[in-house]
Amino acid sequence: MRHDFETDRVFTIRGWHLSADLIAMVVSSDAAGRCWRLGLTWKDLVSGVTILVMILVYAWFEYGTTMLLLSSAWAASAVELVLGCICAVCAAGDLHTRPQPRPGRIVRRITTVLGTIALLAGLAGLIGNSGHAVEVVVVATTFLWLTGTLWHVLSIGSEP
Repeated sequence: MRHDFETDRVFTIRGWHLSADLIAMVVSSDAAGRCWRLGLTWKDLVSGVTILVMILVYAWFEYGTTMLLLSSAWAASAVELVLGCICAVCAAGDLHTRPQPRPGRIVRRITTVLGTIALLAGLAGLIGNSGHAVEVVVVATTFLWLTGTLWHVLSIGSEP
């Protein structure tokens, strides 16, 4: 929200004042109903937040930080490996636990390969203290999250 102090007008984005209106919309039961109709689950929220944290942690590592958990490549690799496991389980767990049609099996194989690449890169970062391995973990996990989330979106309404 921008405020023009000379004319004392409030600028809005698509008619929403970014204040109490937005909070009221999010808290209202109508908004929650629309969210569930979209097919979003708590796992989608957790995986989305986790991938965002992974990207931020990588940025902090690359630009240098004094935080103990991000001060070296092996420590950052350990943090990214834990976050990557959380993200992978939430984003693609249902692909591996439910029967899938042929396109679902293809997506399952893609997420398996991406997860394996991320896991091996994370272990290489732990053992070899490699900053490049940390980057590979983040990129592979991001594509795993994207693949799993796209599958969720494409399969909305197909379950009985």
